Amino acid sequence: MAKVRKQSRSEEIAMNIREKIFSGELVAGMRLIEQDIAKEFGMSRGPVREALQELEHEGLVVSEVNKGSTIASLSGEDAYEIFYLRGTLEKIALDKCGGKLLDSSILSMRNIIEDMRYEEEHEKRMPVLIAYDEQFHEEILLSGRMKRLHQLWKYLSPLNGSMFLKVIQYYKSLEEDAGRNPKWFIKKKKRKVWEMHQEILNVLEKGELEESLEIIEKHYFRTGEMLYRWEKRKEDYE
Repeated sequence: MAKVRKQSRSEEIAMNIREKIFSGELVAGMRLIEQDIAKEFGMSRGPVREALQELEHEGLVVSEVNKGSTIASLSGEDAYEIFYLRGTLEKIALDKCGGKLLDSSILSMRNIIEDMRYEEEHEKRMPVLIAYDEQFHEEILLSGRMKRLHQLWKYLSPLNGSMFLKVIQYYKSLEEDAGRNPKWFIKKKKRKVWEMHQEILNVLEKGELEESLEIIEKHYFRTGEMLYRWEKRKEDYE
């Protein structure tokens, strides 16, 4: 059995803050005080500063000179662009392999879905689930066998958590608005992450290029458009 690498102090702090963000304990606009966090963990401010820099790179925190750090909020427009770009890069990879993923990638994706399912039904750790999502989609890029394409996709990877958070906020908002039910309110059932990826894999396993391109476009483009329209409608309503 492979040894599990021990988290560094900064990684421990970053994971703790991530979990609080995804649980809703920390929300957009809340300040993060380095001194308070350092005291909570019994550490110096150095690891705290490193953790905040990592979270800023992921789009979960925004830091300003002389103002400190606050919890960030990805805009609907930003979410649309990130979803669109990631989806486009994965479609290029699929096109390069003719829709036929590597056998090793298919096997890895099956195993990842099982891990996703267990995590979502038992542990319920959103940062871990996001990491599985990243591993699943990276197999598409590996099958494309284009190093620079893979590097471009990896460049967007740190923002994956922000994308998940935006989707979580979307469904939470729908639940909160259900009582007043404005005209634009649309009831949507939140699907499990592992189920969505099982649907994607079912298509990708066929090796049919057009169907594969269509499922990836649905997964990314439609979600990005949904978030963009939702935010605009909320702005108009408010």
